[in-house]
Amino acid sequence: MNQHPDPIKVARDLTEIINLADGLHDQAVNDARAQVDGRSLPGGRAMINLAPVADPDTWQRRVELHEEWRLPGPSPAIDEDADDDAAVPALQVLRWWSNQYRWALDAVWDHIPTIRTEASFLRHQLDWITTHDTGRWPHLADDVRGVRVHMENLLRAGHRDDRTRVECDRPTCPTHPRLVRAYAPRFIDTWACPLCTATAPALRTCDTCHRQTNPGPDDQPCTAATRRQTTTATECGGRLRTGHALACPRPCPSALPLEPVWRSRPEDDRWKCPACKHRFDDDDFQRAHAAQLRREEAEKYVALPDARSTLASLGRPVRTIAKWLGPQLEHVADHCTECDATWPPGEFPACPADIFEPATHELVRCGGELRAAFAGDPEAVIDGYCELKTRRVWVWWPDVWRLHLATPTRRRTS
Repeated sequence: MNQHPDPIKVARDLTEIINLADGLHDQAVNDARAQVDGRSLPGGRAMINLAPVADPDTWQRRVELHEEWRLPGPSPAIDEDADDDAAVPALQVLRWWSNQYRWALDAVWDHIPTIRTEASFLRHQLDWITTHDTGRWPHLADDVRGVRVHMENLLRAGHRDDRTRVECDRPTCPTHPRLVRAYAPRFIDTWACPLCTATAPALRTCDTCHRQTNPGPDDQPCTAATRRQTTTATECGGRLRTGHALACPRPCPSALPLEPVWRSRPEDDRWKCPACKHRFDDDDFQRAHAAQLRREEAEKYVALPDARSTLASLGRPVRTIAKWLGPQLEHVADHCTECDATWPPGEFPACPADIFEPATHELVRCGGELRAAFAGDPEAVIDGYCELKTRRVWVWWPDVWRLHLATPTRRRTS
């Protein structure tokens, strides 16, 4: 547990929890035939997180009343031996923390608690929490992070950072670990009508100058030029927010709300070193990758899928990679060492030709040894082997790297 968590990262986790909560309903529909603990539960664990729950204190009072009055029926107590964090709904964890601070701030009101309401309340009270409740602040940050990971597992969302095979090459880095790819944030690109499938761009509006701009991530600064009591034009600096389209852009009879269409910008992806915290852009990442491939430690066998992905990241087309890693020598024929006859490849174990024997004036079977004849470039053959137990194919990386350096990349001309 981090004893000094960053409030910005906790606020980011709470914002992501609010965004992920919108996808629970669709995931529950997809998991209509889910199996939880060997029993059929329509909606699966996504339905569990959609259902209203009580905070742990209220649940504990129910358990105590059940045991004190010996009420009929099974006890609502939770099995303490079962250590399954995934079984705890996200709303239950958030409600426990939100109820603590609602009573402390005298902000208790009659409302229907949801993941969105409780996460929003905690996010708006982070300044007060970090100032007045420093003792429990690390535990809150750890629980919020666990709720986010739990919801990402439910929705199978790709919001995690992927660890690449490229190592940090900065001289000041203490351990040179593998870089982590941080994907660009998602944003609403268009609004789609569920009936006629018409789309409308999700324009963003500045909260200061109220100007509209193209779709993109929220909370970005507005760069519109403004003039304030001077003749010098400066940037507005307001925050851009995505507006909601209220109706279908076409004359459509549908009264259903428009559905958001999400996307991201791959060119905004970044790579981060977990040790020195340095961020790499695309050019720095390619430079570090090329430097790693030229090291002496790269002289080893690598798995065939890893070799393909590495060549693809270097800009090689799929057809070129398949040609390099495919069989370079083709078995075209079998030649007999006795009669010099030629036969189709791999069709006969020995020469089946009939040869005239002058001594007996009869035809006899040749039976000579057949030697395979290959066609292709022997220099383009890549050394490799296959593990019989795991059936994994390994290739010698220096041979692959030699082909990459010796083959120029063709650029398409328009």
